[in-house]
Amino acid sequence: MGEVIPWAKLPAVIEPHYPQGKRGRPPIGLERMLRVYFLQPWHGLADEALEDALYDTRSSWGRR
Repeated sequence: MGEVIPWAKLPAVIEPHYPQGKRGRPPIGLERMLRVYFLQPWHGLADEALEDALYDTRSSWGRR
């Protein structure tokens, strides 16, 4: 992913338009959300499948 996506430039372009968390729930970090948006079509995951994969990954972090 790091070889394909220009991470130094992309977040800077999007950040002025990304929610700042002034209303509602706090937003997910911009870079994390971008990675999710790229991973979903690359792996052919539906929204629910991607959410499950993220929760599975996050829960396994606590076991290390």
